[in-house]
Amino acid sequence: MLPRGRDRSSELPLPAGWEEARDYDGRVFFVDHNTRQTSWIDPRDRITKPLTFADCVGDELPLGWEVVYDQQVGVYYIDHINKTTQIENPRTQWRQEQERMLKEYLVVAEEALQAKKEMFQVKQQRLELAQQEMLLLREMTREEEEQEQEQEQEQQEQCSLASGRCKLWSSCMQYSTYSI
Repeated sequence: MLPRGRDRSSELPLPAGWEEARDYDGRVFFVDHNTRQTSWIDPRDRITKPLTFADCVGDELPLGWEVVYDQQVGVYYIDHINKTTQIENPRTQWRQEQERMLKEYLVVAEEALQAKKEMFQVKQQRLELAQQEMLLLREMTREEEEQEQEQEQEQQEQCSLASGRCKLWSSCMQYSTYSI
């Protein structure tokens, strides 16, 4: 059997009403005389051990997990909380799950980024179209203003010509009235 790494827990006293015992194979278990229950989990581990794999440092196992060596099977892991055993290292499984989740997140993030880029391109195209339309409107407005100015100038010229003719005609008329 491999050591359980209880060095931190074993430094603390057991809670009131608890006792450490051994089974016929020499495995340590704990007796809670308050509730008349037994547990493979050291009650002090709740204080000293990480609660999840995310909280573990290095090769640490979280609360409720134990590494065991058996001559026939080799190393295996016991999850006392869920009452399961497994040969696969749960730390490796946890890391693989984290990598899978991270890759999935990166795919989703990349898709979102691509969608934002496409939206940006659409907005940029709309802006360019709006700017082109604005330039066209300005050009049309300028041309209309120029045409209006030209028409005003023509009208002024025609009026001045017409008034000059009127003056000329009226002076002619004056001369013609004198001659009669």
